[in-house]
Amino acid sequence: MPNRVCSECIGESLISAEIERNGTRGLCVGCERRRAHTITLNALADRIEDVYKGLVGLAEEGFILRDGEPAFGPAGQPANEIIMDMLQAEYDSIGTRLTGILSRRNPIDYRDDPFDLFDDSSNIYAIQEPTGEDLHHTWNEFCEQLKNHRRFFMTDSKELLDRLLGPILRGEWPPNGVVRTVGPETDVTHVYRGRKANDEGQRQTILASRLRQLNAPEPGRAGAGRMNAPGIGLFYGALDQETCVAELRVPVGGGAIVGRFEILRPLRVLDLTLLDEAYEELSYFADNYIERRSYGGFMRSFHQQVRRVVVPGRETLDYLPTQLVAEYLWSQADPRVDGVIFESAQISAGHKNLVLFPHASILEGADAEVERTVEFVSYRRPEEDHEVDPEDRVYFRPLPAPPLQVPPPMVGNDADFFAAALEQIALRDEQQPTIRLGNEDVFRVIVNGIVYDQEAVPVRFAEWHDPGF
Repeated sequence: MPNRVCSECIGESLISAEIERNGTRGLCVGCERRRAHTITLNALADRIEDVYKGLVGLAEEGFILRDGEPAFGPAGQPANEIIMDMLQAEYDSIGTRLTGILSRRNPIDYRDDPFDLFDDSSNIYAIQEPTGEDLHHTWNEFCEQLKNHRRFFMTDSKELLDRLLGPILRGEWPPNGVVRTVGPETDVTHVYRGRKANDEGQRQTILASRLRQLNAPEPGRAGAGRMNAPGIGLFYGALDQETCVAELRVPVGGGAIVGRFEILRPLRVLDLTLLDEAYEELSYFADNYIERRSYGGFMRSFHQQVRRVVVPGRETLDYLPTQLVAEYLWSQADPRVDGVIFESAQISAGHKNLVLFPHASILEGADAEVERTVEFVSYRRPEEDHEVDPEDRVYFRPLPAPPLQVPPPMVGNDADFFAAALEQIALRDEQQPTIRLGNEDVFRVIVNGIVYDQEAVPVRFAEWHDPGF
């Protein structure tokens, strides 16, 4: 009986290539042909044994057939089928022979261990996908330290974030990347940001200086947020108006003033929503399979940790980890990141937020804006019948004529003027606007209703009887 297997009967590319590279001529147990590149079944068993033991475990429970009757138990496969799947072997004889070899190598005493991973008669085993439990533990321990023990002198913070975020920032994982460009000539050209405006006084305050009112808070005036420590103003926006208003938590009957900001130049953002479906085709037999799969498992859950709802009153502590992540992205990453996209926690169905970091949220004209006095606002409602599209009109009191500016006399030599000019050019380039709010990009939003995504869990009542244990 043949005791060799050829490269053509193994579909798994890494193992097939190894057989091509190291094999010799022999008769294959699968196709039963004499091939140029074959290895012994014992050699193949050597290659797959540790990988199999590291990946295979008890299958998850589900509905199965037991003696022809429906039952609930581990819904898996026999060992030979798992080996066949791992190797993408073409013939059943390969899986059967390898299972026999590995079973003889690994005798089991059922008094000590009820599970035989190489039992060919039981279908209770399955390949376990690495979930990154070690990374989850490390991250959770780090968050616990940050929130409840140490905060300002955690020298290992950057080292941990380099480990967690480095591969995605360098484009090493996932294959298609999660760092993308937004701005001109991309699919994200605008970002929406608004403020609650439930009464006339709030509306007129926002309209009187719309650039400053709708912009990110000035340095020193910002409260703590999901991605910013107190005093650091970030531009929290959304990719559509509906999400923007939902994030403001405007009540039914209330309203908001929303600005649609144009992104003026390409910005490099980390899109965490791409992590949810990120997947990498990777051989079970790759040296770094468990490491890569574990990292992927952790990163797919990382987005959910960033976007999760925080209970009111817990923001100061629960936002600390994501605040640290954000500051790392704009101050330590090389090249630095301009912002982060993540799913809204207030509205479902793929609605997304975009946070722009301080250097990437410079609003054109904000510093030069002069607060105006609103004389009159003419409101229009969408349900009214007008020949033109309904719109509000805001009328400002005219500004007084500016005083005549007389330039001061120049003092100094040409070298002084040249050095000062270069300094001003460098400062101007650093502060180039990244976003713009046009005169036709401000909207008054009225909230007519809210849809809740709910889950009802039944509550049952019973009398407790002490079992007397």
